[in-house]
Amino acid sequence: NANAKDVENQNYSSITFEGDVKVNDLDVKYDVYPVTVDKLDMKVNPKSMDATLNMMTVGNSDFSGNIKVENPLAFISENSKATSKIDIKTRTLDAEQLMGYSEAATTAPEADTTATDISSFPDLNMQLTYSADRVKYEKYDIKNLSSNLEYDEDDLDIVSSTVTVEGDKLNMKGSFDDV
Repeated sequence: NANAKDVENQNYSSITFEGDVKVNDLDVKYDVYPVTVDKLDMKVNPKSMDATLNMMTVGNSDFSGNIKVENPLAFISENSKATSKIDIKTRTLDAEQLMGYSEAATTAPEADTTATDISSFPDLNMQLTYSADRVKYEKYDIKNLSSNLEYDEDDLDIVSSTVTVEGDKLNMKGSFDDV
């Protein structure tokens, strides 16, 4: 129950909805590899969306973690800003397969050269913490990837990122403007 002005003005007391989404044992065939969700719990209301992903596999990669979005209605409003905090952990990330280079893929996905118009998305502030125990990419021995990223209004900051490649630990910090 709400109107457009209530959404734009973040007048949450006039907006009424609340719910829980629970997903268990979901199997989907996507492109050339399967996607499975063991368990996903989500709570949604006008002020926030909280999701806990207990385990999801995409091909040979696995993911678990938490996602919190403050002001999720910003995604349908032009004058609002959403803030999100994402914490994802992976035991194995098969980057080759996800990028379409895996021998396990029967056909590589065609390159999509269509530009994405992100101007329809709200101003977004995002904090992302990502870690992977092992990354499969070509013949490299990649382990212990840990990254903290922040995105705010077209700027991406790599607050910290560490990874061990072929036994050598690499550290990275930096920023990208107009992403």
